[in-house]
Amino acid sequence: MSADALRSYQREVERTLRSGLATEHSYRPALKGLIEALGPGTTATNDPKRVACGAPDYVVSRDTGHGPLTVGYVETKDVGVSLEETERGEQLGRYLPSLDNLLLTDYLEFRWYVGGKRRLMARLGSWDRTRGGRLVPDRDGVTAVDGLLDAFLARQPEPIRTPRELAQRMARLTHLFVTSSCKDSPPVPSQTNSRTYERRLPRYSSRTYPYRNLQTCSRRR
Repeated sequence: MSADALRSYQREVERTLRSGLATEHSYRPALKGLIEALGPGTTATNDPKRVACGAPDYVVSRDTGHGPLTVGYVETKDVGVSLEETERGEQLGRYLPSLDNLLLTDYLEFRWYVGGKRRLMARLGSWDRTRGGRLVPDRDGVTAVDGLLDAFLARQPEPIRTPRELAQRMARLTHLFVTSSCKDSPPVPSQTNSRTYERRLPRYSSRTYPYRNLQTCSRRR
């Protein structure tokens, strides 16, 4: 079924591209449908509320019976935009240290990041602009993208096991809160801040703390 959903999505992207009228936002309904088809019980919310590091294009959540649990975030670019350059840009420089489970896509190529590091990369195909334009599928592209998206949707937040890990998470969040309105501030907290928190938490060394995604408003994207 997942392969069928991906092929249907691929046809929809090609149809939209052939119209010659598409923008980056034109493909978003198709991507939302794909994510929700591959992850039963998940919701991909387009243009969600801002988080501390900015405004990713989607937040993917799962209903737990006690409210939605954030699975991950998706940032989209128009078909053909270089994801390599995007990955090195200022926006991803904020997102990668802050969003544990992130998907970057131009609707044909997909890059999955965990903890700020790229885990997988796959592509359904490429757009050939000659002869009116056509989508050229990559060999095994459907299988590769299917595996990548399954891994993204199955990602679970890692628990905090040591005072150092807890201190680093707290320092990072505090840094984001303080600098969310300052565009030129670096996205990663200093070791000094982490050590300050760590010194305050010696009695917690034998416990494990689940990490939950914390959100706050920001004026930046």
